[in-house]
Amino acid sequence: MQLLTSQQAKSLPIADIRDTLSPVTFMTTPMSHQARCLLWALERSRIAYWLDVGTGKTLLALYTAYLWDCNDVLVICPNSVIQTWIDQIKEHTDFTHTVLHGTADERRRKLAARGNISIINYEGLRVLWGKKKEKKYRPDMEAIDRSRFDAVIVDECHRTKSSRALVSRIAMELSRRARNCIVMTGTPLTKDQKDLWSEMAVMDMGRSLGRNYWNFVRTYFKPAGFDWKLKRGSLEKILEKLKPNTIRYEREECFDLPERTYEQRRTYMTKEQTDLMASVIAQESGDDAAWTTTAALQCGNKLAQISGGFLYGIDHKAKRLKSNPKLDELETLFDELTGKVIIYHHYAEEGRMIEALLRKLKIKFCSARGEITDKDEQIMKFQKDKNVQVLVAHPSCGGEGINLQCASTMVFFSNGYHYALRVQAEGRIYRLGQKNRCLYIDIVADDGTGDGIDFRILRSLKTKDDAATAVLDYIRGKVRL
Repeated sequence: MQLLTSQQAKSLPIADIRDTLSPVTFMTTPMSHQARCLLWALERSRIAYWLDVGTGKTLLALYTAYLWDCNDVLVICPNSVIQTWIDQIKEHTDFTHTVLHGTADERRRKLAARGNISIINYEGLRVLWGKKKEKKYRPDMEAIDRSRFDAVIVDECHRTKSSRALVSRIAMELSRRARNCIVMTGTPLTKDQKDLWSEMAVMDMGRSLGRNYWNFVRTYFKPAGFDWKLKRGSLEKILEKLKPNTIRYEREECFDLPERTYEQRRTYMTKEQTDLMASVIAQESGDDAAWTTTAALQCGNKLAQISGGFLYGIDHKAKRLKSNPKLDELETLFDELTGKVIIYHHYAEEGRMIEALLRKLKIKFCSARGEITDKDEQIMKFQKDKNVQVLVAHPSCGGEGINLQCASTMVFFSNGYHYALRVQAEGRIYRLGQKNRCLYIDIVADDGTGDGIDFRILRSLKTKDDAATAVLDYIRGKVRL
Protein backbone atom coordinates (compact mmCIF):
# COMPACT_ATOMS: atom_id res chain seq x y z
CA MET A 1 0.00 0.00 0.00
CA GLN A 2 1.34 3.42 -0.92
CA LEU A 3 1.94 5.70 2.04
CA LEU A 4 0.26 9.07 2.32
CA THR A 5 2.82 11.73 1.35
CA SER A 6 3.31 14.88 3.37
CA GLN A 7 1.90 17.00 0.54
CA GLN A 8 -1.19 14.81 0.31
CA ALA A 9 -1.69 15.05 4.08
CA LYS A 10 -1.37 18.83 3.95
CA SER A 11 -3.92 19.12 1.13
CA LEU A 12 -6.64 16.75 2.41
CA PRO A 13 -9.83 18.37 3.76
CA ILE A 14 -9.42 18.73 7.52
CA ALA A 15 -12.89 17.26 8.09
CA ASP A 16 -11.75 13.99 6.45
CA ILE A 17 -8.62 13.91 8.59
CA ARG A 18 -10.56 14.48 11.81
CA ASP A 19 -13.04 11.80 10.78
CA THR A 20 -10.19 9.30 10.30
CA LEU A 21 -8.76 10.16 13.71
CA SER A 22 -12.16 10.21 15.45
CA PRO A 23 -11.76 6.76 17.08
CA VAL A 24 -8.75 8.12 18.98
CA THR A 25 -9.46 9.98 22.23
CA PHE A 26 -7.22 13.01 22.75
CA MET A 27 -7.36 15.03 25.98
CA THR A 28 -6.83 18.15 23.87
CA THR A 29 -8.10 18.39 20.30
CA PRO A 30 -5.09 18.64 17.96
CA MET A 31 -4.88 21.75 15.83
CA SER A 32 -5.37 21.30 12.09
CA HIS A 33 -1.67 21.08 11.20
CA GLN A 34 -1.08 18.68 14.11
CA ALA A 35 -3.96 16.43 12.97
CA ARG A 36 -2.50 16.33 9.44
CA CYS A 37 0.91 15.36 10.84
CA LEU A 38 -0.66 12.64 13.00
CA LEU A 39 -2.48 11.09 10.05
CA TRP A 40 0.72 11.22 7.99
CA ALA A 41 2.74 9.62 10.83
CA LEU A 42 0.20 6.88 11.55
CA GLU A 43 1.62 4.37 9.06
CA ARG A 44 5.27 5.25 9.64
CA SER A 45 7.63 4.30 12.43
CA ARG A 46 10.57 6.72 12.01
CA ILE A 47 9.90 10.34 11.13
CA ALA A 48 11.25 13.88 11.20
CA TYR A 49 8.99 16.72 12.27
CA TRP A 50 10.44 19.85 10.69
CA LEU A 51 8.09 22.35 12.31
CA ASP A 52 8.81 25.97 13.15
CA VAL A 53 9.37 27.15 16.71
CA GLY A 54 6.01 27.86 18.37
CA THR A 55 3.94 25.39 16.32
CA GLY A 56 3.35 22.82 19.06
CA LYS A 57 5.96 20.17 18.27
CA THR A 58 6.07 18.89 21.86
CA LEU A 59 2.39 17.99 22.06
CA LEU A 60 2.48 16.64 18.50
CA ALA A 61 5.32 14.25 19.42
CA LEU A 62 3.47 13.08 22.56
CA TYR A 63 0.30 12.38 20.59
CA THR A 64 2.30 10.58 17.89
CA ALA A 65 3.80 8.27 20.54
CA TYR A 66 0.27 7.74 21.86
CA LEU A 67 -0.97 6.80 18.36
CA TRP A 68 1.94 4.41 17.97
CA ASP A 69 0.97 2.77 21.30
CA CYS A 70 4.35 3.55 22.84
CA ASN A 71 4.30 3.39 26.64
CA ASP A 72 8.02 3.60 27.32
CA VAL A 73 9.42 6.68 25.61
CA LEU A 74 12.77 8.46 25.96
CA VAL A 75 12.76 12.20 25.26
CA ILE A 76 16.19 13.76 24.62
CA CYS A 77 16.01 17.55 24.78
CA PRO A 78 17.91 20.69 25.83
CA ASN A 79 17.77 21.69 29.50
CA SER A 80 15.79 24.80 28.66
CA VAL A 81 12.69 22.92 27.44
CA ILE A 82 12.52 20.12 30.03
CA GLN A 83 9.86 22.06 31.94
CA THR A 84 7.88 22.54 28.71
CA TRP A 85 7.80 18.75 28.25
CA ILE A 86 6.69 18.26 31.86
CA ASP A 87 3.92 20.86 31.51
CA GLN A 88 2.65 19.39 28.22
CA ILE A 89 2.63 15.84 29.60
CA LYS A 90 0.67 16.90 32.68
CA GLU A 91 -1.82 19.09 30.82
CA HIS A 92 -2.55 17.03 27.73
CA THR A 93 -1.86 13.33 28.47
CA ASP A 94 -2.29 10.56 31.01
CA PHE A 95 1.38 9.59 30.67
CA THR A 96 3.55 9.41 33.77
CA HIS A 97 6.98 10.96 33.50
CA THR A 98 10.46 10.79 35.03
CA VAL A 99 13.21 13.39 34.66
CA LEU A 100 16.57 11.63 34.53
CA HIS A 101 18.74 14.19 36.32
CA GLY A 102 21.14 14.20 39.26
CA THR A 103 24.29 12.19 39.85
CA ALA A 104 25.04 9.09 37.77
CA ASP A 105 23.67 6.83 40.53
CA GLU A 106 20.53 8.97 40.94
CA ARG A 107 19.92 8.87 37.19
CA ARG A 108 20.29 5.08 37.13
CA ARG A 109 17.81 4.66 39.98
CA LYS A 110 15.31 6.93 38.23
CA LEU A 111 15.82 5.06 34.97
CA ALA A 112 15.08 1.74 36.68
CA ALA A 113 11.83 3.13 38.15
CA ARG A 114 10.89 5.24 35.13
CA GLY A 115 7.41 6.29 34.06
CA ASN A 116 5.91 6.25 30.55
CA ILE A 117 8.03 9.22 29.48
CA SER A 118 11.68 9.53 30.51
CA ILE A 119 13.19 12.98 29.92
CA ILE A 120 16.93 13.58 29.73
CA ASN A 121 19.10 16.46 28.59
CA TYR A 122 21.85 15.97 26.02
CA GLU A 123 24.59 16.14 28.65
CA GLY A 124 22.88 13.33 30.57
CA LEU A 125 23.40 10.91 27.68
CA ARG A 126 27.11 10.82 28.50
CA VAL A 127 26.40 10.17 32.18
CA LEU A 128 23.99 7.27 31.70
CA TRP A 129 25.23 5.68 28.51
CA GLY A 130 28.86 6.76 28.09
CA LYS A 131 31.82 4.62 29.15
CA LYS A 132 35.50 5.46 29.33
CA LYS A 133 37.61 2.92 27.48
CA GLU A 134 41.26 3.32 26.53
CA LYS A 135 41.20 6.98 27.65
CA LYS A 136 38.26 7.75 25.37
CA TYR A 137 34.55 7.91 26.07
CA ARG A 138 32.42 5.61 23.94
CA PRO A 139 28.78 4.47 23.96
CA ASP A 140 28.26 1.85 26.68
CA MET A 141 26.55 -0.83 24.60
CA GLU A 142 25.66 -3.01 27.58
CA ALA A 143 23.97 -0.13 29.40
CA ILE A 144 22.18 0.88 26.20
CA ASP A 145 20.98 -2.69 25.67
CA ARG A 146 19.54 -2.73 29.19
CA SER A 147 17.66 0.53 28.56
CA ARG A 148 15.55 -0.29 25.54
CA PHE A 149 12.61 2.03 24.86
CA ASP A 150 9.53 1.74 22.66
CA ALA A 151 10.35 5.11 21.12
CA VAL A 152 13.06 7.76 21.19
CA ILE A 153 12.15 11.43 20.62
CA VAL A 154 15.06 13.75 19.84
CA ASP A 155 14.00 17.38 20.39
CA GLU A 156 16.11 20.06 18.67
CA CYS A 157 17.88 17.27 16.80
CA HIS A 158 20.44 19.66 15.33
CA ARG A 159 22.25 19.02 18.64
CA THR A 160 23.24 15.67 17.06
CA LYS A 161 24.71 17.26 13.95
CA SER A 162 28.26 16.06 14.66
CA SER A 163 28.46 12.41 13.61
CA ARG A 164 31.56 11.79 15.76
CA ALA A 165 30.24 13.45 18.94
CA LEU A 166 29.53 11.03 21.78
CA VAL A 167 25.95 12.29 22.32
CA SER A 168 25.18 11.71 18.62
CA ARG A 169 26.56 8.18 18.71
CA ILE A 170 24.64 7.36 21.89
CA ALA A 171 21.43 8.78 20.40
CA MET A 172 21.93 6.59 17.31
CA GLU A 173 22.39 3.45 19.43
CA LEU A 174 19.33 4.22 21.57
CA SER A 175 17.29 4.85 18.43
CA ARG A 176 18.57 1.64 16.80
CA ARG A 177 17.07 -0.40 19.66
CA ALA A 178 13.72 1.40 19.66
CA ARG A 179 10.69 0.50 17.56
CA ASN A 180 9.90 4.13 16.78
CA CYS A 181 11.83 7.38 16.52
CA ILE A 182 10.96 11.06 16.08
CA VAL A 183 13.54 13.76 15.42
CA MET A 184 12.34 17.36 15.61
CA THR A 185 13.72 20.74 14.65
CA GLY A 186 12.51 24.05 13.28
CA THR A 187 15.70 24.61 11.29
CA PRO A 188 16.69 21.40 9.50
CA LEU A 189 18.89 23.15 6.94
CA THR A 190 21.76 24.68 8.87
CA LYS A 191 24.63 26.55 7.23
CA ASP A 192 26.50 23.27 6.86
CA GLN A 193 24.26 20.81 5.02
CA LYS A 194 26.66 17.97 5.87
CA ASP A 195 25.08 18.05 9.35
CA LEU A 196 21.93 16.50 7.89
CA TRP A 197 23.56 13.09 7.69
CA SER A 198 23.99 12.66 11.44
CA GLU A 199 20.53 14.04 12.31
CA MET A 200 18.84 11.71 9.86
CA ALA A 201 21.03 8.74 10.82
CA VAL A 202 19.64 9.07 14.35
CA MET A 203 16.16 8.82 12.85
CA ASP A 204 16.53 5.97 10.33
CA MET A 205 19.99 4.40 10.81
CA GLY A 206 21.20 5.58 7.40
CA ARG A 207 18.32 4.27 5.29
CA SER A 208 17.77 7.65 3.63
CA LEU A 209 21.27 9.17 3.34
CA GLY A 210 23.42 6.06 3.55
CA ARG A 211 25.15 4.31 6.42
CA ASN A 212 28.56 5.92 5.95
CA TYR A 213 29.14 9.64 6.56
CA TRP A 214 32.07 10.02 4.18
CA ASN A 215 30.27 8.23 1.36
CA PHE A 216 27.46 10.77 1.86
CA VAL A 217 29.93 13.68 1.76
CA ARG A 218 31.74 12.43 -1.35
CA THR A 219 28.43 11.78 -3.15
CA TYR A 220 26.87 15.21 -2.62
CA PHE A 221 29.81 17.57 -1.94
CA LYS A 222 33.08 18.52 -3.61
CA PRO A 223 36.35 19.68 -1.99
CA ALA A 224 36.62 23.45 -1.54
CA GLY A 225 39.88 24.42 0.15
CA PHE A 226 39.81 22.96 3.66
CA ASP A 227 36.07 22.28 3.49
CA TRP A 228 33.42 20.78 1.23
CA LYS A 229 30.92 22.55 -0.98
CA LEU A 230 27.58 21.24 -2.24
CA LYS A 231 27.62 19.99 -5.81
CA ARG A 232 25.13 21.60 -8.15
CA GLY A 233 21.67 20.11 -7.63
CA SER A 234 22.76 18.04 -4.61
CA LEU A 235 20.52 19.74 -2.07
CA GLU A 236 17.45 18.87 -4.14
CA LYS A 237 18.62 15.25 -4.36
CA ILE A 238 19.19 15.08 -0.59
CA LEU A 239 15.76 16.52 0.18
CA GLU A 240 14.16 14.09 -2.27
CA LYS A 241 15.68 11.19 -0.33
CA LEU A 242 14.41 12.64 2.95
CA LYS A 243 10.92 13.46 1.67
CA PRO A 244 9.22 10.10 2.47
CA ASN A 245 9.75 10.47 6.22
CA THR A 246 9.82 14.23 6.81
CA ILE A 247 7.02 16.76 7.10
CA ARG A 248 7.53 20.51 7.27
CA TYR A 249 5.26 23.25 8.62
CA GLU A 250 6.16 26.91 8.88
CA ARG A 251 4.35 29.08 11.39
CA GLU A 252 2.46 30.92 8.67
CA GLU A 253 0.94 27.65 7.40
CA CYS A 254 -0.66 26.79 10.76
CA PHE A 255 -3.98 28.51 10.34
CA ASP A 256 -5.45 27.73 13.76
CA LEU A 257 -2.38 28.77 15.75
CA PRO A 258 -3.10 31.74 18.00
CA GLU A 259 -2.05 35.04 16.51
CA ARG A 260 0.44 35.37 19.37
CA THR A 261 2.37 32.47 20.88
CA TYR A 262 4.41 32.73 24.08
CA GLU A 263 7.28 30.44 25.09
CA GLN A 264 9.66 30.30 28.03
CA ARG A 265 13.21 29.01 27.74
CA ARG A 266 14.44 28.06 31.19
CA THR A 267 18.13 28.22 32.05
CA TYR A 268 19.77 27.22 35.33
CA MET A 269 22.00 29.55 37.31
CA THR A 270 25.58 28.61 38.03
CA LYS A 271 26.89 28.27 41.59
CA GLU A 272 28.69 31.58 41.08
CA GLN A 273 25.35 33.25 40.37
CA THR A 274 23.44 31.71 43.30
CA ASP A 275 26.29 32.46 45.72
CA LEU A 276 26.47 36.06 44.53
CA MET A 277 22.69 36.46 44.83
CA ALA A 278 22.78 35.13 48.39
CA SER A 279 25.55 37.61 49.21
CA VAL A 280 23.59 40.55 47.74
CA ILE A 281 20.43 39.58 49.62
CA ALA A 282 22.39 39.24 52.89
CA GLN A 283 23.88 42.71 52.41
CA GLU A 284 20.64 44.39 51.35
CA SER A 285 18.13 42.72 53.65
CA GLY A 286 17.38 43.90 57.16
CA ASP A 287 14.30 44.57 59.16
CA ASP A 288 11.27 44.06 56.88
CA ALA A 289 9.77 47.26 58.25
CA ALA A 290 12.72 49.17 56.81
CA TRP A 291 12.01 48.01 53.28
CA THR A 292 10.63 50.60 50.90
CA THR A 293 9.54 50.19 47.30
CA THR A 294 12.78 51.83 46.20
CA ALA A 295 14.94 49.54 48.36
CA ALA A 296 13.16 46.42 47.12
CA LEU A 297 13.59 47.42 43.48
CA GLN A 298 17.24 48.35 43.99
CA CYS A 299 17.95 44.90 45.42
CA GLY A 300 15.83 43.32 42.68
CA ASN A 301 17.88 45.16 40.08
CA LYS A 302 21.08 43.61 41.40
CA LEU A 303 19.53 40.15 41.39
CA ALA A 304 18.30 40.63 37.82
CA GLN A 305 21.77 41.74 36.73
CA ILE A 306 23.29 38.58 38.22
CA SER A 307 20.63 36.55 36.39
CA GLY A 308 21.79 38.24 33.18
CA GLY A 309 25.44 37.31 33.78
CA PHE A 310 27.01 40.45 35.28
CA LEU A 311 26.81 42.94 38.15
CA TYR A 312 27.36 46.70 38.22
CA GLY A 313 29.84 47.81 40.90
CA ILE A 314 29.80 51.00 42.96
CA ASP A 315 31.89 52.56 40.18
CA HIS A 316 29.01 51.77 37.77
CA LYS A 317 31.27 49.46 35.79
CA ALA A 318 29.94 46.01 34.92
CA LYS A 319 31.76 42.90 36.05
CA ARG A 320 30.84 39.92 33.89
CA LEU A 321 30.50 36.50 35.48
CA LYS A 322 32.52 33.49 34.35
CA SER A 323 29.52 31.74 32.76
CA ASN A 324 26.27 33.09 31.38
CA PRO A 325 23.57 30.42 30.90
CA LYS A 326 21.09 32.91 29.43
CA LEU A 327 23.59 33.94 26.77
CA ASP A 328 24.30 30.26 26.06
CA GLU A 329 20.58 29.67 25.56
CA LEU A 330 20.34 32.64 23.21
CA GLU A 331 23.14 31.12 21.13
CA THR A 332 21.20 27.86 21.01
CA LEU A 333 18.06 29.70 19.91
CA PHE A 334 19.83 30.92 16.79
CA ASP A 335 20.04 27.30 15.66
CA GLU A 336 16.24 27.33 15.63
CA LEU A 337 15.09 30.79 14.58
CA THR A 338 14.67 32.00 11.03
CA GLY A 339 13.79 35.41 9.64
CA LYS A 340 14.27 38.73 11.41
CA VAL A 341 14.40 38.69 15.21
CA ILE A 342 14.14 41.44 17.84
CA ILE A 343 16.02 40.89 21.11
CA TYR A 344 14.97 43.16 23.97
CA HIS A 345 17.15 43.61 27.05
CA HIS A 346 16.78 45.70 30.20
CA TYR A 347 20.42 46.58 30.93
CA ALA A 348 22.96 48.17 28.58
CA GLU A 349 25.63 45.61 29.53
CA GLU A 350 23.30 42.84 28.37
CA GLY A 351 23.06 44.56 24.99
CA ARG A 352 26.85 44.63 24.71
CA MET A 353 27.11 40.93 25.60
CA ILE A 354 24.44 40.02 23.06
CA GLU A 355 26.25 42.02 20.38
CA ALA A 356 29.52 40.18 21.14
CA LEU A 357 27.71 36.87 20.74
CA LEU A 358 26.22 37.91 17.40
CA ARG A 359 29.65 38.96 16.14
CA LYS A 360 31.01 35.55 17.13
CA LEU A 361 28.15 33.85 15.28
CA LYS A 362 28.67 36.18 12.28
CA ILE A 363 25.04 37.32 12.41
CA LYS A 364 24.41 40.86 11.15
CA PHE A 365 22.59 43.10 13.63
CA CYS A 366 21.59 46.64 14.49
CA SER A 367 21.30 48.15 17.97
CA ALA A 368 19.10 50.74 19.69
CA ARG A 369 19.62 51.80 23.31
CA GLY A 370 20.55 54.97 25.16
CA GLU A 371 24.29 54.91 24.41
CA ILE A 372 23.76 54.31 20.66
CA THR A 373 23.94 57.72 18.95
CA ASP A 374 22.28 56.76 15.64
CA LYS A 375 19.32 54.77 16.98
CA ASP A 376 16.89 55.91 14.28
CA GLU A 377 19.29 54.97 11.49
CA GLN A 378 19.94 51.61 13.12
CA ILE A 379 16.23 50.81 13.33
CA MET A 380 15.66 51.90 9.73
CA LYS A 381 18.53 49.67 8.59
CA PHE A 382 16.98 46.71 10.41
CA GLN A 383 13.67 47.43 8.68
CA LYS A 384 15.10 47.81 5.18
CA ASP A 385 18.26 45.68 4.93
CA LYS A 386 17.46 42.04 4.18
CA ASN A 387 20.91 40.96 5.35
CA VAL A 388 20.37 42.30 8.88
CA GLN A 389 18.73 39.54 10.90
CA VAL A 390 18.67 40.94 14.45
CA LEU A 391 17.74 44.15 16.25
CA VAL A 392 19.22 44.36 19.77
CA ALA A 393 17.26 46.99 21.65
CA HIS A 394 16.06 48.38 24.95
CA PRO A 395 12.25 48.54 24.94
CA SER A 396 12.27 52.29 25.56
CA CYS A 397 14.24 52.76 22.31
CA GLY A 398 12.98 49.94 20.11
CA GLY A 399 9.51 49.96 21.57
CA GLU A 400 7.00 52.78 21.56
CA GLY A 401 5.92 54.32 18.28
CA ILE A 402 8.00 52.13 15.98
CA ASN A 403 6.66 49.71 13.37
CA LEU A 404 8.70 46.53 13.16
CA GLN A 405 6.37 44.20 11.26
CA CYS A 406 9.36 43.05 9.22
CA ALA A 407 9.95 40.68 12.16
CA SER A 408 7.52 38.21 13.74
CA THR A 409 9.78 36.81 16.46
CA MET A 410 10.70 38.68 19.65
CA VAL A 411 13.06 37.45 22.37
CA PHE A 412 13.13 39.02 25.84
CA PHE A 413 16.60 38.41 27.27
CA SER A 414 15.40 40.21 30.39
CA ASN A 415 12.46 42.32 31.53
CA GLY A 416 12.02 45.57 33.41
CA TYR A 417 9.27 46.35 35.88
CA HIS A 418 6.96 48.42 33.68
CA TYR A 419 3.88 46.68 32.33
CA ALA A 420 3.15 49.40 29.76
CA LEU A 421 6.68 49.17 28.33
CA ARG A 422 6.36 45.41 27.86
CA VAL A 423 2.98 45.78 26.13
CA GLN A 424 4.33 48.50 23.85
CA ALA A 425 7.34 46.37 22.99
CA GLU A 426 5.17 43.38 22.05
CA GLY A 427 3.04 45.67 19.92
CA ARG A 428 5.96 46.61 17.66
CA ILE A 429 5.47 43.38 15.69
CA TYR A 430 1.83 42.59 16.47
CA ARG A 431 0.06 45.40 14.67
CA LEU A 432 -1.75 46.31 11.46
CA GLY A 433 0.29 45.12 8.49
CA GLN A 434 1.75 42.04 10.19
CA LYS A 435 1.20 39.07 7.89
CA ASN A 436 2.70 36.36 10.10
CA ARG A 437 1.90 34.85 13.48
CA CYS A 438 4.01 36.36 16.22
CA LEU A 439 6.22 34.41 18.62
CA TYR A 440 7.46 35.82 21.95
CA ILE A 441 10.21 33.99 23.83
CA ASP A 442 11.28 34.84 27.39
CA ILE A 443 14.66 33.53 28.56
CA VAL A 444 14.36 33.01 32.31
CA ALA A 445 16.93 31.84 34.86
CA ASP A 446 16.02 29.24 37.49
CA ASP A 447 17.87 29.66 40.80
CA GLY A 448 17.70 25.91 41.46
CA THR A 449 14.37 25.96 43.29
CA GLY A 450 12.09 26.20 40.27
CA ASP A 451 11.89 29.93 40.89
CA GLY A 452 13.98 33.02 40.30
CA ILE A 453 13.87 36.80 40.04
CA ASP A 454 13.10 36.54 36.30
CA PHE A 455 10.00 34.47 37.04
CA ARG A 456 8.77 36.95 39.64
CA ILE A 457 9.19 39.95 37.36
CA LEU A 458 7.57 38.20 34.40
CA ARG A 459 4.67 36.98 36.54
CA SER A 460 4.04 40.49 37.85
CA LEU A 461 3.99 41.83 34.28
CA LYS A 462 1.49 39.20 33.11
CA THR A 463 -0.85 39.65 36.08
CA LYS A 464 -0.34 43.43 36.27
CA ASP A 465 0.63 42.98 39.93
CA ASP A 466 2.98 45.39 41.67
CA ALA A 467 6.54 44.50 40.64
CA ALA A 468 8.08 45.79 43.88
CA THR A 469 5.86 43.47 45.91
CA ALA A 470 6.77 40.50 43.71
CA VAL A 471 10.49 41.26 44.12
CA LEU A 472 10.18 41.80 47.86
CA ASP A 473 8.31 38.51 48.30
CA TYR A 474 11.13 36.74 46.48
CA ILE A 475 13.81 38.37 48.66
CA ARG A 476 11.92 37.56 51.88
CA GLY A 477 11.57 33.95 50.79
CA LYS A 478 15.31 33.70 50.24
CA VAL A 479 16.05 35.27 53.63
CA ARG A 480 13.82 32.68 55.34
CA LEU A 481 15.59 29.88 53.49
